[in-house]
Formats: sequence, C-alpha cells, structure tokens
Amino acid sequence: MRKLISLITLLALTIGMTVNADCQDSLLQAYINNNMQVWENYLTNTRFDSLTTSEKLKYLNYEYGYVAVCIDREKDEAKTFLSRFEKHINGLDTVLTHADLLAYKSAFYAYDLKIHKSHLARSARRTLRFADEALEADSLSTMALTMNANLLFYRPRWLGGNKKRAYLHLVKARQQFENKGDTCCWNYYHCLQMITLSEQKYKIKLCEQNKNLTE
Repeated sequence: MRKLISLITLLALTIGMTVNADCQDSLLQAYINNNMQVWENYLTNTRFDSLTTSEKLKYLNYEYGYVAVCIDREKDEAKTFLSRFEKHINGLDTVLTHADLLAYKSAFYAYDLKIHKSHLARSARRTLRFADEALEADSLSTMALTMNANLLFYRPRWLGGNKKRAYLHLVKARQQFENKGDTCCWNYYHCLQMITLSEQKYKIKLCEQNKNLTE
C-alpha cells in the first residue's frame, strides 16, 4: 500500500483527483497529499477509549490503512499498531457489520503474515477465508470488495492472484461508494487509485456492454 500511496500525487494529476468540497476531513486531505505523518499523529495522540462509537469506527478504519504503511517502513512500529488494531477490531465486533468485521479480520491476518513470517501458513489461510466470508456475508460491502481486490491484486498468480478479478471488485466497490454517497473517505480515493493503476499500468478495462474484461 505504501508504494501505491507514493503514486497518489501522479495519479491525482492524471485523473483530476480532488477532494469533494464537502469533505473537510484533514486526514483525507493528508492521504491525497501523501502526508501520512498526519495519520500517525492522529492515531498516536487520540485516546481511543474516550471516542464515541462512530469515532471509534473511523479510528479503526484509519488504523487499517496506517498499519500497511508501517509494514513497509518500520517493522517494530507495525507490530505496535497491529496489536492495537487487533484489540480494536475485537472491541468493536458487536457494532461492526458482519461483512466489515470479517474484512478487518482478513486485513489483520494479511498484515500479520507480512510481519511474522513464522505465522505464514496459518495467517495466509485465515486472511483468505475471512475475505471470502466477508463477500459471502455482503457482496455489496465496500470493505469486503476492496479487501478481496487487494488480495487478488498483490498475490502472485501462482498463489491465485488475478488483477482482472481484482479490477472487477474495485469497479463494483466504486459504484457502491458512489451509490451510498460515501465518497468522503480515504477508502474511496484508494479505490479510484487502484482502478487507475489497473487501467494505466496493466491496461485492464471493462467493456460496459457485456461486463467482460479486455486488455
């Protein structure tokens, strides 16, 4: 994810990506401007226990994104944030939708296998299982769709990776973000970014008439 974030400025210029005028979230602005220090400050300085439920859900979502950045940058820091991420997932299990809960669990094990190589077999099985179960629970969940897209996009082909299938999930996720009016979040912009990367670098496109993929 960090490599993708480093491309955000270039892709933003390419597709005219700007934050909606109604979106005044400084954390979203930081994502667009590739200033992840703002995220680190927010996650480090915010007292999670003092937040409302909706604020905790927002915090968890930024935590989900930031752990990926930490993994590429600093393993010890990633371990600390991953431990907090797991604790917060479990603490919010009764308020998260079932699909989102499963998607976050999938993300946790995806991060865990990158940090702890000795957990590879166990974590790999669990991240794939939870991702599949998330889509089964709600095929329109943007969390489930984007989590599955990430796994398909970054996994080697010999391990089941498939950028074309990932692209289909991303296009569907974008439609759901926009249908629900949920476009003032970093997840939406990350989805746009991944779609642009798929189309421009890997030349994957969707034929609207028959929904088939072309190259």
